[in-house]
Amino acid sequence: MKEIANLLEREFGFDTEEIVPLSKGTHWVSTPFKAAGLVRGSNRVLCAKVMNGEGVGIHHEIVTRKNDRFSRHSILDLLFEESDSPYAILRDEERFLQDCRRSRIFVPQPLGVYQLTASAVMIMEFVEGMPLELIDLKETDLVAVFKIVKQLRTHHLVHGDIRRDNFLLTDGGEGCLIDHLPLSGNVERAMSYDLMSAICHLSLSIAPALVLEVASRFFSAAELEEALPFLHFITRRLTHRDRDIIFQTISALQ
Repeated sequence: MKEIANLLEREFGFDTEEIVPLSKGTHWVSTPFKAAGLVRGSNRVLCAKVMNGEGVGIHHEIVTRKNDRFSRHSILDLLFEESDSPYAILRDEERFLQDCRRSRIFVPQPLGVYQLTASAVMIMEFVEGMPLELIDLKETDLVAVFKIVKQLRTHHLVHGDIRRDNFLLTDGGEGCLIDHLPLSGNVERAMSYDLMSAICHLSLSIAPALVLEVASRFFSAAELEEALPFLHFITRRLTHRDRDIIFQTISALQ
């Protein structure tokens, strides 16, 4: 923590009072820390997302597994990208967040990526919110998610890892998207992958029929149908019944 505190002081004039881990990041790839302190006498809170060599190894396993599944499902026009450098992975995420900010999509504001002795860190705005997987979802929460997924599509941005724990819900009910997994290839297909990811992962917490009803407010029948090929690829945690509901509901829109 001393190295992060020194970095914050050097780069941001941050007088650190406390640095505490928020939780383990996605699949333990990275660890976000909440840093509280003072800047020129005013209270400030930042988030420091740290990734080391072990995280890169887990990142590689995740990417390899997903790409193998693409291949087994004959999805040949999409590929998850990988890197052997914590710094490069965080820089890619920083670029994605910057693109989202320019498109007025609610994501944490990135403030810089820095190389540490045995790891790398991205400093960003701290957003107070609760991951969707810890919330009893309501219709308004679904609206907050699909609003962001629609914004991504509008601006041709691909997240690559849309899941409940990669959305934060603020006290004001606003959705904030975090994290990123680079997905290259056919952009239209990649955006369909993001859409089906949202549908499937939300359906783990609330009735798929309601998820699709809200999704249809933001996406056309054709856009929903284009996402169907990814239904059996996204998550195997859905029951066969829920998968059938998603398939039949989308098919009936035509």
